[in-house]
Amino acid sequence: MNKKIVAILSIFWAFSYQANAQVVLNEVCAANYNDWQTGEYEDWIELFNTSNAAFNLSGYHLSDNPNNPTKWPFPAGSSIPAFGRLVILCPSELDNEMNGYLATNFRITQTNGETIFFNDQGGNILDSFTIAIPNQANHSWGRVTDGAANWKI
Repeated sequence: MNKKIVAILSIFWAFSYQANAQVVLNEVCAANYNDWQTGEYEDWIELFNTSNAAFNLSGYHLSDNPNNPTKWPFPAGSSIPAFGRLVILCPSELDNEMNGYLATNFRITQTNGETIFFNDQGGNILDSFTIAIPNQANHSWGRVTDGAANWKI
């Protein structure tokens, strides 16, 4: 195979790999009773970057509505470091930032069947988590180990 073709295919594969979910929903808390130094007890979502490269979240989205996958866009310049975590508060009445934390325009509820979506620039679902069983105060649903497939309270 021609070396130029191999090089082009390698570059294409590298870019398409980064576009596929190297960032996943890692933990979700819909019963927070700890103050985030905001004066409020906001629910939150944690993302985890499973790769050894930083990931630019600009243009990606979080949503709690399958009919509105681009409900809350990450602000330009948002990123998550290699093997890093990013907590996003969910206060509903704010948008973009709250005391140094990113903040969505929706609130997580304890309702059975509430689903959180992590979507790409086009609104395509990269990862999702459905709250099947409400958790207790100050508990969260999280992956058994960061980035793993299994979730536990």
